[in-house]
Amino acid sequence: MATAVGSNRKSGVWIPTLVALAVVATTTLAAPSSTHAEGWRARALQRVGRTLGQLGLRGRGVKARLANTSAERRALQSMLAPRVYDPKLDKTIVAMPSMTMDPQEIKKIKGAGHYTERQLYNLLFLRDPKARVAFISPVPVDKAVVDYYKRLAGNPKDADKRLLMVSTNGGHDTPLSHQLLRDRNALKQLSSFIGKQQRQAHLYPFTVTDAEWKVAEKLGIPLLGPYVDAAKQWGTKAGNKIIFRRARVPHPRGSREVRTVDKMVDAIDKLITRTKGRVSRFMVKLNDGFSGEGNAIFDVKSVASLRGRARRQGIRAGLERMNFMADGETWARYSQQIPKLGAIVEPYIDWKTSPSVQGYINPNGKVEVLSTHEQVLGGKGQVYMGATFPANKAYRAAMHRYAHKVGRQLAREGVIGRFALDFIATPRANEAQWSNPTARKRLERSGRWDLYAVEINLRQGGTTHPVNTLKLLTGGAYDEKHGVLRDPQGRAKYLQATDNHVDNGLLGKSPAHAIEALRKAGLEYDSGRHAGVVLHLMGAMNQYGKVGFTAIGDSPREAKALFVRAEKVLREMAAQK
Repeated sequence: MATAVGSNRKSGVWIPTLVALAVVATTTLAAPSSTHAEGWRARALQRVGRTLGQLGLRGRGVKARLANTSAERRALQSMLAPRVYDPKLDKTIVAMPSMTMDPQEIKKIKGAGHYTERQLYNLLFLRDPKARVAFISPVPVDKAVVDYYKRLAGNPKDADKRLLMVSTNGGHDTPLSHQLLRDRNALKQLSSFIGKQQRQAHLYPFTVTDAEWKVAEKLGIPLLGPYVDAAKQWGTKAGNKIIFRRARVPHPRGSREVRTVDKMVDAIDKLITRTKGRVSRFMVKLNDGFSGEGNAIFDVKSVASLRGRARRQGIRAGLERMNFMADGETWARYSQQIPKLGAIVEPYIDWKTSPSVQGYINPNGKVEVLSTHEQVLGGKGQVYMGATFPANKAYRAAMHRYAHKVGRQLAREGVIGRFALDFIATPRANEAQWSNPTARKRLERSGRWDLYAVEINLRQGGTTHPVNTLKLLTGGAYDEKHGVLRDPQGRAKYLQATDNHVDNGLLGKSPAHAIEALRKAGLEYDSGRHAGVVLHLMGAMNQYGKVGFTAIGDSPREAKALFVRAEKVLREMAAQK
């Protein structure tokens, strides 16, 4: 995200640029709606183009996005570059955790309506006296939760002046961005809070669609994320495959996007022929599946020996028997999503770990690595449950290299903002070596591994809030050379996090219960030591018995120990009547 990136700009270039782009954007947006105004906008945008050209920002991807995006959005986004990279400037973060995704996929996640609360880490920006934060939610956030984050931020005296909590009161059934566009009062509150500081503000959404961009236009501020066309094209599973191929990053070679069951049968048939019996399972993925819940495993063995029409019939029957990763999913429902979302098929690679790397693409196309994680997958081995930071040292450097390659390719295609790149990792060892505890530890530390890129997320995700919580609380920065995050004292920091601590005993419990339980147990985050446990997703406890938390320590062992203690405390709390 923006504040995680250091400034590498020459002030002599950016000062006049800031003035020029701000003037261009202001005149463009202020122009009245008329034929004369359209000419005014066109001339203003030519000035934007010349300025970008002087800065070397007019790469192939940048040209493409300038060509395919409205004048207003181009002008707004041109204001973003000089502001995002100078930590000395005042800033206003408008956090809008809008999960504008397919509702059928969202429903597969227990308590997904409360996932907007994961972005409450943005309140920790209040630690910076130059920062102002507006947080938008579909229902009011519990006062105990807001007060909790204020305490974590150090309880600044002027916090109430620098914080605006806005609720659309629209519930969890429709996307937050859609609710906000219909809520004139909420938009008015936000506009009033931003005031004359539009040049210091940006909208930070969870996902990017046309609705999020419309909110940015209403508020007259840039959006920290890609343009809609880029997000649609490259943020899907099919688009991911094209990026991997162009970036020359190892990945499972699968099918192109399919939109019908017949085309899926064709894709599986061709993949069986191409793999020549070497692969016993295929992975089927919905284009916009979320948190692994849109995946399914197809068993190849039952049809591999068949030919022609018999094989196609066998494939069609096999689709109905797929192993769906989402609990309760059926072929009848899944098949209805294929025309709607599209899907891909690829060889299933047996893996031992599932690491991910998070990166950021500056508006000028520069790529920076923000963090690496080991993902904790539950359910049937495909569903995101939590993560540890950082990833295994044995392949951390390779992940950095691949993140830069993918990031540069995304930049050429017109993408800016945050991205996450997921891998599967397999050690170059046999099963007996992996099963031996001593040999396994050696492999995990320094063994040879093969990495395969499997997914790109052009949005925030499950690893965003833990690592940003860590960065904002400690004031730390990611040391890409060594692959660790260091606090201002130079100490490396580690974390273990979950979104999925579920216990029926938590049903009916309030956030205040959990906050107090951790405090009494001595697990509350200690700002002096930069260690402890931070809760999130507390609003999901009452209805779903679900809560998340991040354990921060000076070593992986300490982070894990704090994590285990927090689990125990929450279980004990759940057991209380």
